[in-house]
Amino acid sequence: MEIVCSNGLSIGSACGFFTLPALAPALVPVTVVTAGVALKNRKVIKRGLKRALTGGNARTAVRMIVEELAMDGDSSRPQQSLIAFARQRTSQVPDEHVTMTVNRLMLVGMQKQRCVCRNELPKDQLEPWLRRQLLSNGFPQVVIDAVASSAQYTKDLCKMEEDFSHTPDGQSNLYKYALWIQERDAAHVLVAFICSNATFQSARIIEDWSPTIMEPIFHDQEEHEEVVVDGLFGSYRQPRAVMRRRQIGERPTRTPIYRHQVMSPADGNAIKEYMEYHACLDALAMG
Repeated sequence: MEIVCSNGLSIGSACGFFTLPALAPALVPVTVVTAGVALKNRKVIKRGLKRALTGGNARTAVRMIVEELAMDGDSSRPQQSLIAFARQRTSQVPDEHVTMTVNRLMLVGMQKQRCVCRNELPKDQLEPWLRRQLLSNGFPQVVIDAVASSAQYTKDLCKMEEDFSHTPDGQSNLYKYALWIQERDAAHVLVAFICSNATFQSARIIEDWSPTIMEPIFHDQEEHEEVVVDGLFGSYRQPRAVMRRRQIGERPTRTPIYRHQVMSPADGNAIKEYMEYHACLDALAMG
């Protein structure tokens, strides 16, 4: 089986080789670029294989590999990155049991929301615009706040997040989103965005909670580094800005204990797969 990723890489059946697209002539030699790309993606594949070999679900591991490589596309083109991501996520129709799980949970009050959008707008309008898009599609406030916090970064950004949040008013929200941002100029940004969420009445699906544990909080931060490149007149150092995820603190979290024969952790994965698949179909329909 060959997995073709949005950035042009393909993974062979043994995950032992990489195929790169032809690169346009540039001052930076092809060998420098290919070495960096291959090394980064080899690490992604190694993590996925390790997950599968240490008792993880093989299908989940493969999806993780494809997902990370798809997110590593050209962030300078948010719309193209969104379409490439949607094509990857719709390459396989969800199994019948996924649809059956969603239909069963609809009977206990599950509500669904999804949103796909893209735009070019002033930097200071990015967060308000994202909030309006989510609000108009019926997303709960806790999800809107989580997504909008990412809009504080108005330079190049490629981010994916998911969470199962539980609020004091008795609502549980299982959401996932992907966001691409590119700085167009000093005042404007290009943005592409996809998000899906399932909302539950917590009491209907959750019987109790496990003891509270501390969960790390990560944040994407812009950092600067120097890389050595080969030019026409020899090697030279070139600064570049990169986004890296750093732990900035911890927060208390509780794991739900689901009601027997109502919901399970596997059901949660099925819901995310179903919701993301249909959101990606919406993205492809936008063209």
